Formats: sequence, structure tokens, C-alpha cells
Amino acid sequence: MATSDPTAPIETNPPTGQGDSIWDRSITIPVEDCVNGFPEGYGPESADIPDTTFRYDLVVVFDTVEKLREYQARPALERLEIENTMAQFMREAGNTPLNWEVLGDDNPNRLSEQTIQQLNGYVAPEMARIMNASYPGIGIAQAGVWPEVEQEPGCAYPKDKVDLDLPSVTQTAATYSAYKP
Repeated sequence: MATSDPTAPIETNPPTGQGDSIWDRSITIPVEDCVNGFPEGYGPESADIPDTTFRYDLVVVFDTVEKLREYQARPALERLEIENTMAQFMREAGNTPLNWEVLGDDNPNRLSEQTIQQLNGYVAPEMARIMNASYPGIGIAQAGVWPEVEQEPGCAYPKDKVDLDLPSVTQTAATYSAYKP
């Protein structure tokens, strides 16, 4: 899990339900990213990177349990937009570390320490900073990726399709509203 201080210890205590643990004030966002080669100028141009889909979890920790509850009280469409923005940022900014992961992969079910350091030390903290600036008062304390991943050959979707389909988002929100007590 990333913090603003990369040398700070990572809290690994299980949730207590009392707000004592970061797990009591966090959400998990599934991210799916297709990597298929380095962007120009960001890696060895001669590297042969096969199309690979990574599925991983982004854990977003709020400052307090109250901030988490405020976030959860937002309308469904607004939460979907925010979570989609976070996932899109991770797909775009995390592309280079994931390409390096494919290039030197020795375990397709776990990210290497170098990839975790890149994603949790630079990409996720920048995402948290941008989200706090874009949504004043949202109160994101930190974010990071879980080291376990699903990795499979091929791309689950075209690389240029990084947004959720708006009809799906609208349908999901309509379904949620229709069944919400």
C-alpha cells in the first residue's frame, strides 16, 4: 500500500470494524489493463512485448471511516465516474511498469517487487493526489495495488478503450436506483 512517505511501514492488521485499521476505511477497485508494448521513449524499442491482460486490485484508503461513509453516500453514477477515473489513471500511468513486468516476468500471478514499488511508490500516490485535487474533500489518504494479479495472454479489450461503456454505466446506475431501498 502506498503512502505519501514511501519509507513508512505498511499496515497489515486485519479489519476490526472500529476504524482502527486502514482496511476499515478502504475500498477495492478492480483494474483490468492490456499491455502490448512500451510507449515511445519509455522502454527498449526492440522489446517484443506480447499482448497481455493484467487484472489487479487497487486499494483506496480514506482519511477516516467518516470520509469513506461520505464517499459511499454519493450517488451511484458519481461513484462509478470517480472509480472509473481512478482505474483509467492506473491503466494509463501504470502501463510502463506493467510492460517491464511482462518483459522480465517470473511469476504470472504476482507482481515483482520492482513493479509494486513503481505502482505503489509513484503511480498510486499521484492518482490519490489528483483525485483529492479534483474532488475537494474526498479525503483519500493513500492508494496502492495488491501484489497478486491475474495475467493472461491477449488483450481483453482494445488498448485505446480505457473508459467504461457509458450505456453500461447508465444501465448499472439505473438498475442500482431501481433496487435501492
